[in-house]
Amino acid sequence: MLIADQKIMMMTISDEPFLDNEDYNNGNPIPNNEDYDKNSDRQSLDNKDCDKEDDKGDIETESDCSQTSAYISEENDELTDDDKEFEESEMTNINDDELIQGLRLLHTKVLHSISDIAFNKILDNVNSNLTIYKLKKKINSIVPFEPHRYDTCKNSCIAFTSSYENLASCPICGENRFDDNGKPVNTTFFFLVKERLIIQYKNKERTEKLQYRSNYSQNKGEEEIYADIFDGLLYKDLLQRGFFKDERDIALSGTCPRSPKNFNSFLCPLIKELQELEEGVQCIDGRTNEPFILHAHLLTWTGDVLALSKSLNLSGHNSYKGCHFCMIKGTYHPSNKHIYYPSSAFCNIKNHDDTINMGKLIEKKTSKDRKDEMIRETGIKGSSELLKLQTLLFPWSFPTDIMHLFFENVVPSMYAHWSGKFFYNNLLLSSDYELSKLQWKSIGIQMEKVKKDMPIEIGRPPRDIFKYHNGYKAVEWRNWIILFYYHY
Repeated sequence: MLIADQKIMMMTISDEPFLDNEDYNNGNPIPNNEDYDKNSDRQSLDNKDCDKEDDKGDIETESDCSQTSAYISEENDELTDDDKEFEESEMTNINDDELIQGLRLLHTKVLHSISDIAFNKILDNVNSNLTIYKLKKKINSIVPFEPHRYDTCKNSCIAFTSSYENLASCPICGENRFDDNGKPVNTTFFFLVKERLIIQYKNKERTEKLQYRSNYSQNKGEEEIYADIFDGLLYKDLLQRGFFKDERDIALSGTCPRSPKNFNSFLCPLIKELQELEEGVQCIDGRTNEPFILHAHLLTWTGDVLALSKSLNLSGHNSYKGCHFCMIKGTYHPSNKHIYYPSSAFCNIKNHDDTINMGKLIEKKTSKDRKDEMIRETGIKGSSELLKLQTLLFPWSFPTDIMHLFFENVVPSMYAHWSGKFFYNNLLLSSDYELSKLQWKSIGIQMEKVKKDMPIEIGRPPRDIFKYHNGYKAVEWRNWIILFYYHY
């Protein structure tokens, strides 16, 4: 999905696949996960007198393609009698105020995954003559935007693209591509990036906002600060290589929150389109109504460690060569059945060209034993569609996502320091920055009091940190460090 803001355009790709671990080892030992944080959603063990609170799961605040079916689903469309009589000509009878109200409610429906039936009931309760069907027809008349459909495996193993395009069944799980009536069992919808950019550039106000990249560089001047991705070496290197010559060129960032078993097959349509955008497409500048050639380039691609491994066709973090940045080799611990990485080791950074060449070489191997051996030695399983793009530089264009790097690792460690629980050795503890249990309890009480006043747009309000920090989700750590840390 393409998420547009004034800084950088972001794409999110997902297909509700299963995040199993069977593909991540390739001859490497499988870790023992039996002791994985079984009490993570319970109260802190050192606060047994606290009341219990149900953990209803994480509230997602970022756009996710797995939720796009909640926008306007075909299957759940309930046509009323009025809908059946609704003709194309009657769309002009929807006044602007009514349409604006309907679109605002539709936005709420998308954010909170409200069903079509419930949405129609809401419209009825606010005395609106609109329905989800009428809104769809009106939007389609305004925005000529058609999705591209791709057949996919029933179990989300592959998309039937590229070398799989003519197959009748999935080569991984064996499920049939078509049902008894010859219709695809499962499909994925893909909205073209270029069409979305072209539509946005037709609007004068939106065109102004899309100039953030060029305006940022001009307004900053020669001051050496790092306040944005456009201050980074990756972007500066692309400028020296001749990219982003036009102020209207767009910078893209991609993310993959979930990943299918064969991610390359899902990436194929997107990569082909991004290669087209690298060359340039015809577009109209909404400010001048004059044509120009629009270029869009992918700067970074991020995700959690599992998703990054699959999108880059790497063996994964549980393998001997689990780091996608360097050549460190892990050591297998037979008792714990886990691979560890020595902290004192100095390793060379992986090279872009070497990674591409090794991926091609591994794919050509016909001997399974030799292929598995090379995967263990290099941590590379094959080629990645992403590395076909000119602007992506492995490994620097593929950072660890902020959720896992910061909100699920650094922030909890900060809390452990401030509460005196980071070190087991009391001699290492310091009272200079520690807060007492009484102080933390007071903070937790204040957090509970303000929960009901926090807007839903920020996501899940953090629970009482004194009681429930062991069960905190990433969004709670994020909101706590942003909204509460400076206050206290």
